[in-house]
Amino acid sequence: MVLKSDYEGYSLKLRSLEYDLDEIPKDYFKHETLLIKELFYVIFEEHMTVQEALNHLKRFYNVSFQKIKNKLIREGYIEESLNLDALGEILDSYNAKKLKKILKSNGLKVPKNLEDQKALIISEIPDKIAPKELIATEKAKGYWADNKNRADLFTDCCEGLFYYQEYYETCMNNPEKSDGENLVGFIDMHYDLAIRRSDHPGLINCLQSKGYYYNVRLKDFEKGCDELLKEYVLSINPIYLRKRYFKEYEPISYSLNRNLVAIVDELSTDHVLKRFRELWDEFESDEFLVSYEDAFNYLNQLFEDGNAYEKINEIIEFS
Repeated sequence: MVLKSDYEGYSLKLRSLEYDLDEIPKDYFKHETLLIKELFYVIFEEHMTVQEALNHLKRFYNVSFQKIKNKLIREGYIEESLNLDALGEILDSYNAKKLKKILKSNGLKVPKNLEDQKALIISEIPDKIAPKELIATEKAKGYWADNKNRADLFTDCCEGLFYYQEYYETCMNNPEKSDGENLVGFIDMHYDLAIRRSDHPGLINCLQSKGYYYNVRLKDFEKGCDELLKEYVLSINPIYLRKRYFKEYEPISYSLNRNLVAIVDELSTDHVLKRFRELWDEFESDEFLVSYEDAFNYLNQLFEDGNAYEKINEIIEFS
Protein backbone atom coordinates (compact mmCIF):
# COMPACT_ATOMS: atom_id res chain seq x y z
CA MET A 1 0.00 0.00 0.00
CA VAL A 2 1.31 3.46 -0.89
CA LEU A 3 0.90 5.86 2.02
CA LYS A 4 -0.22 9.41 1.33
CA SER A 5 2.12 10.87 3.90
CA ASP A 6 4.58 10.21 6.64
CA TYR A 7 1.87 11.15 9.13
CA GLU A 8 -0.51 8.54 7.73
CA GLY A 9 2.15 5.86 8.08
CA TYR A 10 2.74 6.89 11.68
CA SER A 11 -1.00 6.87 12.36
CA LEU A 12 -1.69 3.44 10.86
CA LYS A 13 0.77 1.53 13.03
CA LEU A 14 -0.66 -0.77 15.70
CA ARG A 15 -0.12 0.40 19.28
CA SER A 16 1.20 -1.92 21.98
CA LEU A 17 0.92 -1.76 25.77
CA GLU A 18 4.26 -3.49 26.13
CA TYR A 19 6.36 -1.82 23.43
CA ASP A 20 6.71 1.71 22.14
CA LEU A 21 6.29 2.18 18.38
CA ASP A 22 9.96 1.94 17.48
CA GLU A 23 10.49 -1.11 19.72
CA ILE A 24 7.71 -3.49 18.58
CA PRO A 25 9.22 -6.79 17.31
CA LYS A 26 8.70 -7.32 13.59
CA ASP A 27 6.53 -10.44 13.93
CA TYR A 28 4.72 -9.41 17.12
CA PHE A 29 1.38 -9.35 15.25
CA LYS A 30 1.80 -13.07 14.49
CA HIS A 31 1.47 -13.97 18.16
CA GLU A 32 0.26 -17.48 18.94
CA THR A 33 -2.85 -16.19 20.76
CA LEU A 34 -3.98 -14.28 17.69
CA LEU A 35 -3.26 -17.16 15.32
CA ILE A 36 -5.32 -19.57 17.41
CA LYS A 37 -8.18 -17.06 17.58
CA GLU A 38 -8.06 -16.58 13.81
CA LEU A 39 -7.92 -20.33 13.23
CA PHE A 40 -11.01 -21.04 15.31
CA TYR A 41 -12.83 -18.09 13.74
CA VAL A 42 -12.26 -19.52 10.26
CA ILE A 43 -13.31 -23.00 11.38
CA PHE A 44 -16.46 -22.13 13.35
CA GLU A 45 -17.63 -18.90 11.70
CA GLU A 46 -16.60 -19.49 8.09
CA HIS A 47 -17.05 -23.26 8.30
CA MET A 48 -13.76 -24.33 6.79
CA THR A 49 -12.22 -27.68 7.60
CA VAL A 50 -9.28 -27.58 10.01
CA GLN A 51 -6.83 -28.24 7.19
CA GLU A 52 -8.41 -25.56 4.98
CA ALA A 53 -8.21 -23.13 7.90
CA LEU A 54 -4.54 -23.96 8.51
CA ASN A 55 -3.74 -23.47 4.83
CA HIS A 56 -5.74 -20.24 4.66
CA LEU A 57 -3.97 -18.67 7.64
CA LYS A 58 -0.61 -19.96 6.48
CA ARG A 59 -1.08 -17.98 3.28
CA PHE A 60 -2.51 -14.93 5.08
CA TYR A 61 0.18 -14.65 7.76
CA ASN A 62 3.03 -16.24 5.80
CA VAL A 63 3.97 -18.53 8.68
CA SER A 64 4.25 -22.26 9.24
CA PHE A 65 1.36 -23.55 11.31
CA GLN A 66 3.09 -26.81 12.28
CA LYS A 67 3.86 -25.50 15.77
CA ILE A 68 0.28 -24.28 16.29
CA LYS A 69 -1.17 -27.50 14.90
CA ASN A 70 0.99 -29.64 17.20
CA LYS A 71 0.06 -27.50 20.20
CA LEU A 72 -3.68 -27.79 19.48
CA ILE A 73 -3.39 -31.56 19.00
CA ARG A 74 -1.38 -31.89 22.21
CA GLU A 75 -3.94 -29.86 24.17
CA GLY A 76 -6.90 -31.73 22.71
CA TYR A 77 -8.44 -28.99 20.57
CA ILE A 78 -7.97 -30.80 17.25
CA GLU A 79 -7.40 -34.46 16.47
CA GLU A 80 -6.91 -36.81 13.57
CA SER A 81 -9.99 -38.73 12.45
CA LEU A 82 -10.88 -41.07 9.60
CA ASN A 83 -12.74 -39.38 6.75
CA LEU A 84 -15.51 -41.93 6.28
CA ASP A 85 -17.28 -39.79 3.66
CA ALA A 86 -14.18 -39.96 1.51
CA LEU A 87 -13.93 -43.72 2.17
CA GLY A 88 -17.26 -44.34 0.46
CA GLU A 89 -16.16 -42.42 -2.62
CA ILE A 90 -12.86 -44.32 -2.74
CA LEU A 91 -14.55 -47.70 -2.50
CA ASP A 92 -17.01 -46.74 -5.24
CA SER A 93 -14.02 -46.21 -7.54
CA TYR A 94 -12.65 -49.74 -6.91
CA ASN A 95 -13.63 -52.71 -9.08
CA ALA A 96 -14.63 -56.12 -7.71
CA LYS A 97 -11.14 -57.56 -8.13
CA LYS A 98 -9.54 -54.85 -6.02
CA LEU A 99 -12.20 -55.10 -3.31
CA LYS A 100 -11.68 -58.88 -3.05
CA LYS A 101 -7.92 -58.44 -2.81
CA ILE A 102 -8.30 -55.95 0.07
CA LEU A 103 -10.60 -58.28 1.98
CA LYS A 104 -8.42 -61.37 1.49
CA SER A 105 -5.20 -59.55 2.41
CA ASN A 106 -6.82 -58.59 5.72
CA GLY A 107 -8.05 -62.09 6.51
CA LEU A 108 -11.74 -61.40 5.84
CA LYS A 109 -14.22 -63.65 4.10
CA VAL A 110 -15.28 -62.25 0.73
CA PRO A 111 -19.06 -61.76 0.30
CA LYS A 112 -20.52 -62.41 -3.14
CA ASN A 113 -22.36 -59.07 -3.35
CA LEU A 114 -20.30 -56.01 -4.28
CA GLU A 115 -22.13 -53.71 -1.85
CA ASP A 116 -21.64 -56.24 0.95
CA GLN A 117 -17.91 -56.23 0.22
CA LYS A 118 -17.80 -52.43 0.59
CA ALA A 119 -19.87 -52.55 3.76
CA LEU A 120 -17.51 -55.14 5.29
CA ILE A 121 -14.47 -52.97 4.57
CA ILE A 122 -16.20 -49.93 6.12
CA SER A 123 -17.19 -51.84 9.27
CA GLU A 124 -14.03 -53.90 9.81
CA ILE A 125 -10.99 -52.18 8.26
CA PRO A 126 -11.87 -48.54 7.50
CA ASP A 127 -8.43 -47.39 8.69
CA LYS A 128 -6.79 -49.38 5.87
CA ILE A 129 -8.41 -47.25 3.17
CA ALA A 130 -9.94 -44.08 4.59
CA PRO A 131 -7.72 -40.99 4.56
CA LYS A 132 -7.14 -39.17 7.83
CA GLU A 133 -8.28 -35.60 8.43
CA LEU A 134 -7.96 -33.07 11.21
CA ILE A 135 -11.16 -32.19 13.04
CA ALA A 136 -12.06 -29.75 15.82
CA THR A 137 -12.97 -31.50 19.09
CA GLU A 138 -15.78 -30.75 21.54
CA LYS A 139 -13.17 -29.03 23.69
CA ALA A 140 -12.46 -26.67 20.76
CA LYS A 141 -16.16 -25.92 20.37
CA GLY A 142 -16.34 -25.06 24.08
CA TYR A 143 -13.24 -22.89 23.84
CA TRP A 144 -14.72 -20.92 20.93
CA ALA A 145 -18.08 -20.54 22.69
CA ASP A 146 -16.24 -18.98 25.65
CA ASN A 147 -14.08 -16.72 23.48
CA LYS A 148 -16.34 -15.78 20.56
CA ASN A 149 -17.81 -12.67 22.20
CA ARG A 150 -14.37 -11.53 23.33
CA ALA A 151 -12.95 -11.98 19.83
CA ASP A 152 -15.96 -10.26 18.22
CA LEU A 153 -15.62 -7.25 20.54
CA PHE A 154 -11.97 -6.80 19.73
CA THR A 155 -12.44 -7.30 15.99
CA ASP A 156 -15.35 -4.85 15.91
CA CYS A 157 -13.86 -2.13 18.10
CA CYS A 158 -10.07 -2.47 17.97
CA GLU A 159 -9.05 -4.38 14.83
CA GLY A 160 -6.09 -2.71 13.14
CA LEU A 161 -5.39 -0.49 16.16
CA PHE A 162 -4.09 -2.67 18.98
CA TYR A 163 -2.84 -6.23 19.59
CA TYR A 164 -5.34 -8.99 20.31
CA GLN A 165 -3.00 -10.99 22.55
CA GLU A 166 -2.67 -8.02 24.91
CA TYR A 167 -6.45 -7.67 25.18
CA TYR A 168 -6.74 -11.42 25.75
CA GLU A 169 -4.17 -11.22 28.54
CA THR A 170 -6.14 -8.34 30.10
CA CYS A 171 -9.23 -10.58 30.12
CA MET A 172 -7.29 -13.51 31.59
CA ASN A 173 -5.89 -11.27 34.33
CA ASN A 174 -9.35 -9.92 35.21
CA PRO A 175 -11.72 -12.93 35.00
CA GLU A 176 -14.21 -11.31 37.38
CA LYS A 177 -14.95 -8.62 34.78
CA SER A 178 -17.06 -8.94 31.64
CA ASP A 179 -15.44 -8.86 28.22
CA GLY A 180 -16.86 -5.37 27.69
CA GLU A 181 -15.47 -4.09 30.99
CA ASN A 182 -12.09 -5.53 30.11
CA LEU A 183 -12.27 -3.92 26.67
CA VAL A 184 -12.89 -0.47 28.18
CA GLY A 185 -10.10 -1.02 30.70
CA PHE A 186 -7.77 -2.17 27.93
CA ILE A 187 -8.50 0.95 25.85
CA ASP A 188 -8.09 3.18 28.91
CA MET A 189 -4.62 1.71 29.49
CA HIS A 190 -3.75 2.60 25.91
CA TYR A 191 -5.18 6.10 26.44
CA ASP A 192 -2.97 6.76 29.47
CA LEU A 193 0.07 5.40 27.62
CA ALA A 194 -0.65 7.56 24.57
CA ILE A 195 -0.57 10.67 26.75
CA ARG A 196 2.70 9.62 28.39
CA ARG A 197 4.17 8.82 24.97
CA SER A 198 2.84 12.04 23.38
CA ASP A 199 1.15 9.82 20.80
CA HIS A 200 -1.71 11.81 19.29
CA PRO A 201 -2.92 9.19 16.74
CA GLY A 202 -2.93 6.55 19.49
CA LEU A 203 -5.00 8.87 21.66
CA ILE A 204 -7.53 9.44 18.87
CA ASN A 205 -7.68 5.67 18.22
CA CYS A 206 -8.67 5.10 21.85
CA LEU A 207 -11.47 7.66 21.73
CA GLN A 208 -12.75 6.28 18.42
CA SER A 209 -12.75 2.71 19.77
CA LYS A 210 -14.62 3.60 22.95
CA GLY A 211 -17.03 5.81 21.02
CA TYR A 212 -17.78 2.93 18.67
CA TYR A 213 -18.20 0.51 21.58
CA TYR A 214 -20.71 2.74 23.37
CA ASN A 215 -22.58 4.09 20.33
CA VAL A 216 -22.71 1.01 18.10
CA ARG A 217 -22.29 -2.01 20.36
CA LEU A 218 -24.18 -0.80 23.44
CA LYS A 219 -26.37 1.97 21.99
CA ASP A 220 -25.35 4.00 25.05
CA PHE A 221 -25.36 7.34 23.25
CA GLU A 222 -24.65 9.52 26.28
CA LYS A 223 -21.36 7.74 27.00
CA GLY A 224 -20.63 7.56 23.29
CA CYS A 225 -21.25 11.30 22.99
CA ASP A 226 -18.59 11.97 25.64
CA GLU A 227 -15.98 10.00 23.69
CA LEU A 228 -16.83 11.84 20.45
CA LEU A 229 -16.58 15.21 22.13
CA LYS A 230 -13.24 14.32 23.70
CA GLU A 231 -12.05 13.26 20.25
CA TYR A 232 -13.27 16.59 18.85
CA VAL A 233 -11.52 18.64 21.56
CA LEU A 234 -8.20 16.83 21.10
CA SER A 235 -8.50 16.77 17.30
CA ILE A 236 -8.67 20.56 17.09
CA ASN A 237 -6.11 20.82 19.90
CA PRO A 238 -3.47 18.20 18.99
CA ILE A 239 -1.28 19.03 21.97
CA TYR A 240 0.25 15.53 21.88
CA LEU A 241 1.08 15.63 18.16
CA ARG A 242 4.71 15.91 17.11
CA LYS A 243 5.14 19.27 15.43
CA ARG A 244 6.77 17.81 12.32
CA TYR A 245 3.36 16.36 11.42
CA PHE A 246 1.42 19.63 11.76
CA LYS A 247 1.51 20.44 8.05
CA GLU A 248 -0.01 17.07 7.14
CA TYR A 249 -2.57 16.99 9.93
CA GLU A 250 -6.32 17.38 9.34
CA PRO A 251 -8.03 18.54 12.58
CA ILE A 252 -11.58 17.30 11.91
CA SER A 253 -11.80 14.09 9.91
CA TYR A 254 -14.76 13.13 7.78
CA SER A 255 -15.64 10.28 10.15
CA LEU A 256 -15.53 12.52 13.24
CA ASN A 257 -17.74 15.08 11.48
CA ARG A 258 -20.22 12.37 10.46
CA ASN A 259 -20.32 10.84 13.94
CA LEU A 260 -20.88 14.20 15.66
CA VAL A 261 -23.79 14.97 13.36
CA ALA A 262 -25.22 11.49 13.99
CA ILE A 263 -25.03 11.80 17.79
CA VAL A 264 -27.13 14.97 17.64
CA ASP A 265 -29.83 12.92 15.91
CA GLU A 266 -29.75 10.44 18.80
CA LEU A 267 -29.68 13.04 21.59
CA SER A 268 -30.17 16.74 20.81
CA THR A 269 -28.08 19.75 19.89
CA ASP A 270 -28.69 21.32 23.30
CA HIS A 271 -27.67 18.14 25.12
CA VAL A 272 -24.46 17.75 23.09
CA LEU A 273 -23.47 21.41 23.50
CA LYS A 274 -24.16 21.31 27.24
CA ARG A 275 -21.99 18.22 27.59
CA PHE A 276 -19.29 19.89 25.50
CA ARG A 277 -19.09 22.79 27.95
CA GLU A 278 -18.73 20.37 30.88
CA LEU A 279 -16.09 18.23 29.19
CA TRP A 280 -14.02 21.21 28.13
CA ASP A 281 -13.61 22.22 31.77
CA GLU A 282 -12.57 18.69 32.71
CA PHE A 283 -9.48 18.84 30.48
CA GLU A 284 -7.88 21.62 32.53
CA SER A 285 -5.19 22.30 29.93
CA ASP A 286 -3.27 25.52 29.40
CA GLU A 287 -1.82 24.24 26.12
CA PHE A 288 -4.94 24.31 23.93
CA LEU A 289 -4.33 25.81 20.50
CA VAL A 290 -7.99 26.57 19.80
CA SER A 291 -9.97 28.58 22.36
CA TYR A 292 -13.18 27.40 23.95
CA GLU A 293 -15.16 30.10 22.12
CA ASP A 294 -13.82 29.08 18.71
CA ALA A 295 -14.26 25.38 19.48
CA PHE A 296 -17.87 25.99 20.53
CA ASN A 297 -18.59 27.99 17.38
CA TYR A 298 -16.99 25.36 15.14
CA LEU A 299 -19.10 22.66 16.77
CA ASN A 300 -22.25 24.69 16.15
CA GLN A 301 -21.25 25.09 12.52
CA LEU A 302 -20.87 21.33 12.17
CA PHE A 303 -24.41 20.80 13.40
CA GLU A 304 -25.78 23.44 11.03
CA ASP A 305 -23.85 22.31 7.95
CA GLY A 306 -22.77 18.72 7.44
CA ASN A 307 -19.79 19.78 5.28
CA ALA A 308 -18.59 22.66 7.44
CA TYR A 309 -15.63 20.63 8.69
CA GLU A 310 -13.76 21.24 5.43
CA LYS A 311 -14.00 25.02 5.86
CA ILE A 312 -13.12 24.76 9.55
CA ASN A 313 -10.01 22.73 8.74
CA GLU A 314 -8.87 25.49 6.38
CA ILE A 315 -9.26 28.08 9.16
CA ILE A 316 -7.41 26.14 11.87
CA GLU A 317 -3.66 26.49 11.55
CA PHE A 318 -0.90 25.04 13.70
CA SER A 319 2.69 26.12 13.85
